[in-house]
Parts: sequence; C-alpha cells; structure tokens
Amino acid sequence: MARKQRTKDSVTAQWLTEAISQAARSANYCVSGRLPVADPGLEVQGLGPVRIPLKGTVAKQLAASCRVAPYGKGTRTLVDTKVRKTFELDPKKFTVCDAWNAGIADVTRTAAERLGLPADRLEARLYKLLLYRSGGFFRSHRDSEKHDRMLASLIAVLPGPFAGGSLVVRHGMAEERIGFDEAAAGTGACYAAFYADCEHEVRPVTSGIRLALAYNLVLKPQRGPSRREVKPSTPTDAIVSAIDSCVGMRRARPVVFALEHHYTQRGLSLDLLGRRHGCSAGRMEAVQRSSVLPALPV
Repeated sequence: MARKQRTKDSVTAQWLTEAISQAARSANYCVSGRLPVADPGLEVQGLGPVRIPLKGTVAKQLAASCRVAPYGKGTRTLVDTKVRKTFELDPKKFTVCDAWNAGIADVTRTAAERLGLPADRLEARLYKLLLYRSGGFFRSHRDSEKHDRMLASLIAVLPGPFAGGSLVVRHGMAEERIGFDEAAAGTGACYAAFYADCEHEVRPVTSGIRLALAYNLVLKPQRGPSRREVKPSTPTDAIVSAIDSCVGMRRARPVVFALEHHYTQRGLSLDLLGRRHGCSAGRMEAVQRSSVLPALPV
C-alpha cells in the first residue's frame, strides 16, 4: 500500500513539474540600455542649472550640496564609508526637465516588457541623485521597498567621463555586469533596471565622477476587472489540473512551491507575486481557480 502511494505521489509530482515547465515564461532579472535623452536639465537648489558632464568646480559644489549616503541594515539606517562611499541628494532639492522625464517613461516601458512586467502599469518614481567621486563604491546589498508595490529599481547614469563604477547584479547563481560604457565615455546616458530583491553592488570608481539618478519602479494597481486571457487547453490549465489533483490526493499534507525571489510581507499579494514571476493576469486568474491559493490577497 505504501509503495503504491509513493508511486502515485511520484507520478503526480512529475505531472506537476512538467505542467509548470510548459507554462513557465522566462523573464530577465536585469536589463540595460541607452537613454534617448542625455541631458536631464538638472537644476539644484542653491546652485541653479548644472551642466552635464560635470566640471571640476561644479562637481565640488554639487558634492557640497549633498550628504554622505546612508544604507539600511535590518531596521536601522547607518552611515559607514567602508560599506557605502557615495553622496546623495533628495529630489526635493533638485529638478529635471520634461524631456528627461519623457525619456525615463520610455525606457521604463521598455524595461517593463523585458522584465516580464505590464508596461502600462509600471511607474518610475525619482528617488535620489547619487554622486560617486574617485574611490566611491557601494558594497553588495539589496534595495529596500520604499513604496508599496515597488518591484524594481532603475539607475540612470549620466554622461561622465569616468572609469570604474560598474554595476554588478546577481540573482541566484546568475550575474550581470553593466559598465555604462557610453556614459563613462561621456557620449550618452545609460540605464539599468533590475528586480529590487536582486543582490547588487557598485564597484569602485577609479577616476572621474559617476553621476546617476535612482528611480523606484512601482506597479500601479489594476483598475477594473481583468480581461480573461486564458483559453481552454492552455498550459496554464494543465497547471491548475495538476495542482488540484495533487491537493486532492494529499489533503493532509502541504504542497510547497519554492519561489525564486525574496519577498517582504507587503509583496505577498497574488498580483505582485504573479508579475514578478512573469505571469499574465489571465494566468494568475487561472491559478486562483485552483484550490491552492485561497488565502493570498489580490
């Protein structure tokens, strides 16, 4: 009897694994590219317009307007230049031009599509201006959620020139290194966007000044009922059938799915879980039809 049950469990597990594999849609964890606008039209309180690329005197004045950037460790906010050696400026103290904002909106849509997120619902919210002088760096860390429904971060690096300062992003065993070559050469502005739970670091700047604008990418709530995207006999239906069958045969035993990303309590809504794992609204609706996720909020 025990052998028969183990055989049945094995067959069910294999069925479920195959169903998930067929329905899975791969999504990048980090994307990068060139911005369509190079000059943000930066104006800083007390300094006025700031021309890009920065010149020596203006760079010193801008650094003097900033504060040494802190970092988060658990619930604490700390300043330690052995961990993070960066200057930052709050967006209340500077403005950027409309053309720059339009360029950021364009690359946000592009990044959303490449990250497997809904382009019409992802919004870039300006977080900080970041200034790295020679010797500046930020050790490996993960971004905290600055807003409800924050899924990712976007870094826009302005034309230099500078050397070093590459961004290294890790997800599981994978690693992506972004050098922002055109920005470092002073020929254009570059960006990188990545899921906020990815471990990442800024390697030391070896010369020049690396100036960047940091954005939080936030998923706006979906308005109105979602459009049904799942048709009969899709791979998603196979998942639903496999899950229901598995639960039906193992009602006294839990079914556990290991997820690839790290989550906070605020991020454990069905909508955010699905978007982070590249699922369409229809797929999440299909999973809701199964008997496994009755308690997750939408």
